Amino acid sequence: MLTGISTYTYTWAFGVPGSLPSKPMDVFALLDKAAEQGVDCIQIADNYPLIDQKSDELSASGIMLRVLTLVLKWEAGDSPRRTSTGILTCRPFFLQTFCGW
Repeated sequence: MLTGISTYTYTWAFGVPGSLPSKPMDVFALLDKAAEQGVDCIQIADNYPLIDQKSDELSASGIMLRVLTLVLKWEAGDSPRRTSTGILTCRPFFLQTFCGW
């Protein structure tokens, strides 16, 4: 079993539709928290859609994942189109995907 944290661990820091903080937490802050806590895995849930992130941010976070030797689990979304788009976006990270639709 792996230990881990998720964007849902910090739900209010990342924000939810209708309740976004003025400066939302990002994937880099989540990676920092993972390193501080010594967990094995991070999960990116649907409250931080990777397909909406910039490609340079995804590349940099992918490098951090490898350096920290973390497993990335990603919730694929609520529709086949969003899932396929997300998989293509995140394919370089060789991640585990959970399809929630």
